Order: sequence, then structure tokens, then C-alpha cells
Amino acid sequence: GGEEALPRGPSGDVGRRAVPGTRRWISKGDGDMQLVVSELAVPEGSGAPVVETVEGFKQAFDLIVDEYLNGFDASEACRCVLELQAPQFHFQVVKRGVLRAMDEADRERELIAILLSCLHERGTLTAEQVAAGFRAILADLDDLTIDMPTATPLLAHFLADAVLDGLLPRAELARWAADFSA
Repeated sequence: GGEEALPRGPSGDVGRRAVPGTRRWISKGDGDMQLVVSELAVPEGSGAPVVETVEGFKQAFDLIVDEYLNGFDASEACRCVLELQAPQFHFQVVKRGVLRAMDEADRERELIAILLSCLHERGTLTAEQVAAGFRAILADLDDLTIDMPTATPLLAHFLADAVLDGLLPRAELARWAADFSA
């Protein structure tokens, strides 16, 4: 058998054809699910969106997470992140995923942790990208705790999970101690 074909997007085919040159996604809006046509360009015949900016990546990743938290398909979410073809922005997967999870219930937090682990196991997220994502959160932790008093223990939980699941080397945390203590 050949290789498995990549999906056309997190929403799959829901019966209507997308406008050529765009990508269809399912998005949450005020609690309702709705079909939206994203503004991500899709090169003719490739089926893969072109994500050239961090803002475009954030938008696409947020939609992937919305779909994942509604459908629980980690394999598809992993494929969708990979098909964005933007490893230079993969640290945002950790940063946005963990920040999103902090605003969610325990179930969603666990699902985000599973997604991060799945992405790492498949080689989509490197240890360096995981570290960069967590460092970005740590850099903003003082501001985060103003709006979310539980940010520090929640982040500590995610860091512990990342070390236990092999996403982040324990030695990396030791190197950060000097940077973030003062």
C-alpha cells in the first residue's frame, strides 16, 4: 500500500465544495459551530495551505484546536499541523495550546497535553520548539498571573507533563532557573 493521503483540513468534506484557492474549516463562534472559508491560500493541486506569517499560523492552529477539542481526533490534528508546512512557527503550538488549555476545564487540558505529546512523538514538534514555546509563556508569566491567578500552578503541571512525557529534557528546566529567578 501507498502512503496515507493527508486530509483536506480539520473539517473534512462536509458536502459542499470550498472556493478554489481557499481552505474550509469548522470554527466555533459564540458557542455555535459554523462553516467558514479561511483566508489561507492553497496552491493549485497541493491541497496544503501556505502559512507565511505567525498570525496566519496562529489563526490556523486555533481552528485546528477547536476542531480537535470537538472531535477528539489527535491523528487528524497532528496531520493538519504538519500540513501547514510552517515548522518555524511550531513553538506557537506549545504556547497557544498551553495558554488555551489554561482557560479550559480539566478534560480539555488533558486533551491539549495529549495533542502536544502526539505531535512530539510524530516528530512534528522538536524538543527545541517545545522549549521555545514554554519559554515564551514563562516570559509573560507575570502578566498572565494578573488575569489568571492559577497560571503558575497550571504551567508547572504542563511543564511536569512535558518532562515526564519526554517532550522536554529535565536539564532544560535547570538551565531556565537562572533566567527566570531574580
